[in-house]
Amino acid sequence: LDWTPCGNYGGMGYELLQRHLDITPVRSGDQGPGWQSTGWIPISSFSGTNTHIRIAIEATIGTGPLSDIAIDDFEVNSIPSGAIPGQAPQPGNAVFDINSALSPLGNGVGSGDAGPYVGIVTVGSPFTMSWSSQPSTTVLCLFGPENILSASYPGVGQLDIGTSPLVAGVPSNLFVVGDGAAQFPNGSFLNSFFVTDAAGNGSISLITPPFPPGLLTTFQCVMNPSGSFYISNAVSVVVN
Repeated sequence: LDWTPCGNYGGMGYELLQRHLDITPVRSGDQGPGWQSTGWIPISSFSGTNTHIRIAIEATIGTGPLSDIAIDDFEVNSIPSGAIPGQAPQPGNAVFDINSALSPLGNGVGSGDAGPYVGIVTVGSPFTMSWSSQPSTTVLCLFGPENILSASYPGVGQLDIGTSPLVAGVPSNLFVVGDGAAQFPNGSFLNSFFVTDAAGNGSISLITPPFPPGLLTTFQCVMNPSGSFYISNAVSVVVN
């Protein structure tokens, strides 16, 4: 992602900036005889800004007679409700659960369904967060308003919480859940995070306070196994 000057707009002296943003994986090779869809590409981060958007599609072709591309049915419109799936669990790297949460299809996190999942809590009963990754993995647990595909990071996953604008590539209105063992100012930032055990698992449980009924908030984790980063599925918590 980078910005470069590209002249003035309409002779009015306003400098335009051109943003180069790779938003889908690169496709190469024979794609078969059928149509290939990229799905929905969000541009909601520009909402409410005085921004002119120009979309360019770039391709590199070879020299043979079959080396070409074709693009059809390009649309810019509002995204239908439920059209964008949330982040799915990433087994072995980033799986998150709260009170045996269920996916939109009614399955648990072991199903691999796209999220966000929904965990039900009851006032006075256990509120249990659990995660799995690789052994001794640092877990950054976040919470914020549900917002499917608020940000996407190729090879890492997508955040389904937070709001615009993005600040340094990260959504706004995100908050950290610490492990309570070494919080600021006495502990380091990393020491306030959760860490998986020798089997790659971890959990924390507390008694649900007297929250009002309804949606509480949405949680999602970033995990760092073997020096790489992965984003877990999100779980929205509903108080019954």
